[in-house]
Amino acid sequence: PAGGWPGCFPPARLACGRPDMRRSRHILVAPGILPGPWLAGRYIEGMAPPAPAPSKAPMMKLQLDGLTTNYEPHGPEGAPWLVLSHSLACSSAMWAPQIAALKGEYRILAYDTRGHGGTEAPPGPYTLEQLADDLHALLGALGVERPHYCGLSMGGMIGQTYALRHPGGCAA
Repeated sequence: PAGGWPGCFPPARLACGRPDMRRSRHILVAPGILPGPWLAGRYIEGMAPPAPAPSKAPMMKLQLDGLTTNYEPHGPEGAPWLVLSHSLACSSAMWAPQIAALKGEYRILAYDTRGHGGTEAPPGPYTLEQLADDLHALLGALGVERPHYCGLSMGGMIGQTYALRHPGGCAA
């Protein structure tokens, strides 16, 4: 859409170069991304995802190692944890469709990375190691152990860095 995707800064117009893919509602996506027709609209011109419902979970903040971090918990207490980490220039709001679909089965932690959304933006540059350490501090403060992890783009790189720095720290 003209104003950008929910939870992201206005992007450049993206389109698939293959005419046969422009009509498809199913495309291959990177590992860790939950595919579906709404996601296809992010990559195929002329197909927009439905507007996400406003979050009913309160935005919460924690002071972690001098950084105020914004996060939202969703889903039933005691359910397996699922961490959702957004892409560059987005916020946790981008996960609204997945949260709506999965909050009955998982305890979801959607958070804003350093310099994004409601999390503070101290002077940079930021490293992937620093962003993975921010995630580790957040999980520790909330008492979350071995969550499932899903990250898109930058969020996926944070997850890979987290896994290297904290082997066994994620269930999947």
